[in-house]
Amino acid sequence: MSSLRYTSLIMLLLLLVACTSDQSTDEPLPTLAELPSPTPTLIMPSSATGRLAFWQTAQGTLTAPNQVDIWEFTGEADAAIRIGAVGEVPDISFSIELQDVNGITLAQAENNLRYTLATEGDYRILVHLLDADFAEYEIGLAYTDRPNPNIAQATPLPEVVGVPTPTPDFGRLGTFISSIAYGETYDNIFTENRPQHIYTFIGSEGDLINAQLERISGNVDPVLILYDGEGNPLAMDDNSGGGRTALLRNVRLLADGDYSLRVTGAGNFGDYVLRFDEGEVEVTPEPMILEEATPVPPFSTPPIRELRDDIRLADHVAIRGSLRRESEFRQYSFYAEAGEIVTLAAVPSDGSEVRPILEIYNPEGELVTTASTSASRFGGAWVAPFIAETEGAHLVFLTSENDTTGDYLLSYGSGTSWRDLYQQETQATDRIEGAISQVGNRDVWIMRLSGGDVISVAASPTVNSGLDPVIEVATQDGISLATDDNGGGSRSALIESVAIPTDGYYLIRLHDATGLQTGSYNIVWRYVNRAPTATPEPDFVTIMSMDDVVADNDYNFYVFQGQAGQRVRIRVEGKLGSGFDPVAALLAPDSTILAIGDDDLGTLNPNFTVTLPEDGTYTLRINGYLSGGAFDVYVDFLF
Repeated sequence: MSSLRYTSLIMLLLLLVACTSDQSTDEPLPTLAELPSPTPTLIMPSSATGRLAFWQTAQGTLTAPNQVDIWEFTGEADAAIRIGAVGEVPDISFSIELQDVNGITLAQAENNLRYTLATEGDYRILVHLLDADFAEYEIGLAYTDRPNPNIAQATPLPEVVGVPTPTPDFGRLGTFISSIAYGETYDNIFTENRPQHIYTFIGSEGDLINAQLERISGNVDPVLILYDGEGNPLAMDDNSGGGRTALLRNVRLLADGDYSLRVTGAGNFGDYVLRFDEGEVEVTPEPMILEEATPVPPFSTPPIRELRDDIRLADHVAIRGSLRRESEFRQYSFYAEAGEIVTLAAVPSDGSEVRPILEIYNPEGELVTTASTSASRFGGAWVAPFIAETEGAHLVFLTSENDTTGDYLLSYGSGTSWRDLYQQETQATDRIEGAISQVGNRDVWIMRLSGGDVISVAASPTVNSGLDPVIEVATQDGISLATDDNGGGSRSALIESVAIPTDGYYLIRLHDATGLQTGSYNIVWRYVNRAPTATPEPDFVTIMSMDDVVADNDYNFYVFQGQAGQRVRIRVEGKLGSGFDPVAALLAPDSTILAIGDDDLGTLNPNFTVTLPEDGTYTLRINGYLSGGAFDVYVDFLF
């Protein structure tokens, strides 16, 4: 580029910085643009590129698509600002992202960004390339709610900082098919992978438009996107019509002008039909089914697994091991707090001839206790409950008597039991009858409870049973809520009242107080107070349903039209078995964040409700927490 041309570009940029759209009388150029691509993975520099002042420009250079320049500035509370970047080559596009000092994204746009600062303080601007490998650029910062004090200009230029957006050609967007009119139906066929067909129409402010895109044949999965005359996406859908049918219903146009419908989809080929109409259509709300956590109840004892040497034992979880040769030994460890009671046992597996010996060493390497099969009357090496005097990892050495070999089961437990045996789910009307058949076992019974429930639990030994039962109420994750030994008198245990914090599965755990006895027992649990039935949820209509994939460290964006006072529910569901942990943020028309959803109802999926503050285009941003993956997203209007 000649120095004269580049100087002219800088002069234009400086003039544009001085402009304020509030004083403009020109209409923006109409465009038919495609949805912006998701933000790519960024490589963040360790320090800021430079500092910007209002009404001034600065120069920068980006040498790679994933490089980011960071500019800093200080802004005033309630100040309306514009940030723009222009490259040496006019058609280069930049992503501009505004962040606060904590790194929270406030707004993001291509080439030009407008935003009203909420508070006084320091801010950051992140600039990176969207479609080029190298660019020198100018960046400018201006107020839009006050004139430029450096330039005496009665009528500022109407454009923002940067290069005006040109009217795009259809070759870049896709294949232009035709102009369309209300009340008409259009048939066509996709003949390529991820096709893009463009239909245009003229709309009026207040029109309610409806479009239905249905696959007739082939394997294409149609997606429908509506754009306004400035190239901004207004609404989109994939599956709201059920199956492979996209629907846009009662989308209100906010201004007179040119609009476009982009028909696209995943898949190679397929026939489709597009139906286009105007006017309010009646929708039938669906009853909302209460979303509930669906934890997998531990109805069976976890499978016994084999662990290699040097692996830490888990509390009350038995593992399988084997001594295959004479004089062989195995080494394990467990963690104990100072003063914690600990029990261990190693018993032969069915049919095994091994006679285990156990030696326990504290974190200082001192021998704490030993146990052998010959010294025990329980058919294995059983370490009687002992108190750990030192906090830390304790070592367990396992050998055998008389060089015997074979498979064994080993387990450690905090308390006077060493192994959990899961029983069945119980109801408040049940009378539970059970038995501890082996020294050190702990029986676990399951209850399904609601948050706000208050229950009582009682346990007693049966006649002629030597058991001294201890009962405990715990969460499914093993967090203890209440425990008792002899609260019911004599050897009977009683928990008079325990409050349940949230909906889910809960455990009644029972073991012998001394860890030395076996025998049968009875358990009875009852409601002291039962939580009220939840208020019925409102009906809803799904106005956007998409299935998509987001890459690791990327964002995906989805848009819909909303009105002030409407209640919307946002749901994102990772594909079954993918392990994807989605995070969703709802952005207002001015790009401020209204709400963020992450884990909900005991799952990794966002599910939250928001009341919309104004009419306009809302954007749903989705990414993965330290992950990428496939998901479904739904936006529902609540009635």
